[in-house]
Amino acid sequence: MGSLRRIAPIFTVRDVTASLDYYRRLGFATREYAGGGYGFVTRDDVEIHVGQVPDGDPRAIRGLAYLWVDDADDLAAAWRVAGADVREPQDTDWGQHEGVLIDPDGNIIRFGSPAGESAAGGTATGSPPRSPGHAGRGRRGPTDTAKPGDEP
Repeated sequence: MGSLRRIAPIFTVRDVTASLDYYRRLGFATREYAGGGYGFVTRDDVEIHVGQVPDGDPRAIRGLAYLWVDDADDLAAAWRVAGADVREPQDTDWGQHEGVLIDPDGNIIRFGSPAGESAAGGTATGSPPRSPGHAGRGRRGPTDTAKPGDEP
């Protein structure tokens, strides 16, 4: 059986152009599909797709992704400077230092680096986050959903 090499979550959005502009401000390269209604957001080896919802409320179909990063604090600071809705990274019971980014369409990117380590003195990878059933004592797990205005 072949191995899996990467994944690209697809976030539903109200306006592809506005979504691409938002992610561009956060340091991502963006490209809109020539046929319209779809776009691509990339940074380093990470890719996210955005697709416009033709009918209905896209908040009912939020996307969620988890990014393993070198330094969660550094990324959170850079995204805050760009005007993003970012929840401050906190240490978790599963050994990650995690934050949350919520885009204007309610899509959630949880991001984390190994707890107690930074890009300068630690490793770029860590243990994967636990499953949703193991979120631990009152803190959200990596796949729990958050809503704008929620505290992590």
